[in-house]
Amino acid sequence: MDFYLVTNPPYFESRARQMFPRFSTTSSALKLLQVGECGRVTRIASSGDRITTRLHEAGIKPGALIMLEQRFPRFIVRVGSQRLSLSIVEIHAISVRLAADCSLAS
Repeated sequence: MDFYLVTNPPYFESRARQMFPRFSTTSSALKLLQVGECGRVTRIASSGDRITTRLHEAGIKPGALIMLEQRFPRFIVRVGSQRLSLSIVEIHAISVRLAADCSLAS
């Protein structure tokens, strides 16, 4: 019987990323943030101009820092000093990149 010792930890890290794809280095859906986590908005993909306009007026645009404060019963996010309740359509339209520093959202 042959035993092989795998000494290449990046193999396990990349394998774990394949098995549990939570966030990519580019962007992921806002709904994947956990309560208290922050993300930088990377894009807003909406089929309706009304939704895009509402989000832009609320300060949610690419580059903005957003923090998830509540998931249930409604998604509540903080953008700067504003707290906003978002609809399902708005949540699905927002893509974020996980941000380590939440200082702008508090």
